[in-house]
Amino acid sequence: MFDAIRTLRPEQAAGIMADMALWLDSHAGTRPARPLIDDQERVEATLLREVQEFLHLDPLDFSAPAVEQLTRLLDTQTDDILATLAHPDAERLSALGLLPSDVYQIAFGQNLVDDFKWRWPLESQLATKTVRSPHKQQVLGVGERNFPALTIFGRFFQHHFPARSFWMIVIGQRTGLTLEVTQVWRAYPSQLDLVACETLLDVLKAIADAYGHSVSMDGKSGKFFWKVPRKQISEINLVGSNKDIVTLSRFESTVPEGVVAVLVVPMNLTQYFKYVENWRGWDSDIMSQLGVAASGGLTTPSESLSI
Repeated sequence: MFDAIRTLRPEQAAGIMADMALWLDSHAGTRPARPLIDDQERVEATLLREVQEFLHLDPLDFSAPAVEQLTRLLDTQTDDILATLAHPDAERLSALGLLPSDVYQIAFGQNLVDDFKWRWPLESQLATKTVRSPHKQQVLGVGERNFPALTIFGRFFQHHFPARSFWMIVIGQRTGLTLEVTQVWRAYPSQLDLVACETLLDVLKAIADAYGHSVSMDGKSGKFFWKVPRKQISEINLVGSNKDIVTLSRFESTVPEGVVAVLVVPMNLTQYFKYVENWRGWDSDIMSQLGVAASGGLTTPSESLSI
């Protein structure tokens, strides 16, 4: 869902997009006599700019082909929201990973705020964009008992300089219409070999392998663990070399034997942040330098994911 209407109730967002599509298609000169929300004209103006930017349209282009693209996208977004509202079993659809990603209410974990610190305002924008408009998704936990309902979202952000382009990987746990996100990472194809990656989970493993902190858990040593007993989390050594800062990202689920942690990534934040910073990852104007791939495919100039 677009930023201009993300905080609105689903029925309000759908109504505004439907009104806007009708207005654009009919070239009407007046607005609805009874607006759906206060300050609707300002919201619509902001929404129009977002949609035009998403479609790479000139703000002054209201030609027939441009209007057709605008109304088609608005109608599609409206239908997605209405389809979700029409299903009384949204909880079941969420559990199956079938809800459109732009209807989730995103809740970022406090661990991200604490770990990223001053970097988080920028990273949260990119993470939100990734969830709302992903190029690829991978649903985990469907059909597996006692495994949390997780979704991995991936979006490729194209930079003006190809070496600074990257994949954003966002992982969240689905609970009804809420998506609780606790893992957000970047993967730069210019620095990481992603050719062999067939899934988004493979990309996460590649990031962990490159910038993770090796630990021992459940009798095994590594930088990524699919599932381990939670009690072992407190027993691992997270002290990095040369006073590096290490964080432990994971999700938890209750099983008959107790609580287990899944997708456990002990990440060396010092090395990871240096890796991102080396590619101008925290530039104040990075949002203006980043574009969006024209298609939803995962192919980049130098790498591809064969999902």
